[in-house]
Amino acid sequence: MKKIDITGNRYGRLTVMRENGKRGKSVLWLCRCDCGREINAIAYNLKNGHTQSCGCLQKETRSLSHSTHKDSTSRLYRIWRHIKSRCLNPNVRHYQYYGGRGISICPEWENSYESFRDWALSNGYDSTLSIDRVDVNGNYEPGNCRWANAKVQANNKTCNRLIEYNGKIRTLSEWSEILGIAHITLSKRIDDYGWDVKKAFETPLRRKIPHEIIQCACGCGTMIERYSKNGRERRFVIGHNNKLRMQQSLRRADRQGARPWNMGSEPVGGGLRIRIGEMSDLICQIVTSKIYAYVAEVYGPPTFWDGKWCLMVYVLWRDNGCPIREGMVLKFDTKEEAERVKIGTIAKDKTLFELVK
Repeated sequence: MKKIDITGNRYGRLTVMRENGKRGKSVLWLCRCDCGREINAIAYNLKNGHTQSCGCLQKETRSLSHSTHKDSTSRLYRIWRHIKSRCLNPNVRHYQYYGGRGISICPEWENSYESFRDWALSNGYDSTLSIDRVDVNGNYEPGNCRWANAKVQANNKTCNRLIEYNGKIRTLSEWSEILGIAHITLSKRIDDYGWDVKKAFETPLRRKIPHEIIQCACGCGTMIERYSKNGRERRFVIGHNNKLRMQQSLRRADRQGARPWNMGSEPVGGGLRIRIGEMSDLICQIVTSKIYAYVAEVYGPPTFWDGKWCLMVYVLWRDNGCPIREGMVLKFDTKEEAERVKIGTIAKDKTLFELVK
């Protein structure tokens, strides 16, 4: 029998390139598929239509037979499958909250994805929304479903707390948004404080604490919040009010004409003979290390006790750079020495003072 040359012929998606050996008594022909692959085929199979491609045609035909909507990879198709599984498959994790409670999917949607897709596209489906049942105890069906955002869905759960107020029933989150009161505030008022709904909803919030920055009144230059977290007005950095009182005491001493202690002999201040008003800047700013303390106030005349003449005073001094106002007892050997102590008397040596305990 004469061999027929089929080089260049086309069968289905295959184009014959050349003869390529034999398989038994049959001649093999090298063919190239439209997809780019090359295979060997027998002329008989090519002519009777048994071999039409390298195999890609069969795969596409099989895929089409299982999916007619061409939508199996879309988000909408996954939503439809999840609805069916949680309503019909007892093995899925959330079945107890859906099918286990008697919630089902309508036959129209159960048997046809195309019906569900058509309803979704004609009822506001968007990639940012998800399906929500209007009645959380109802079925998945066209009359009970909608497309909603996360906020709407959060207010439509079986675990939500419904509260009636002024004849309307809403969730606590919805009332929070309507009233302008934080959800946690309403929850604490009702649950923790035991308030009734009317009191919890109608009691106004406390005055908001304004945010205002001021400078410390002592003049140090530090910036502070004018109001504390409890709404109390502030003027000083903690501890700096003593600094201002020290300045005021020094100015008062200057007006009263105070003079350094032991003025008739060697001053304890190391020979420092300046006005008390000028000394105030040195002490308040802790610039000099020569001055230890000075007398701000004197209480009563000297008293003889335990072999010493004692004088009760208030002394301003510094501790690690911070001005401190303390009540002290000054002790002297003679009454004359005690009587020379006036407001503004300065001292250099800490041993001159004894703290009152």
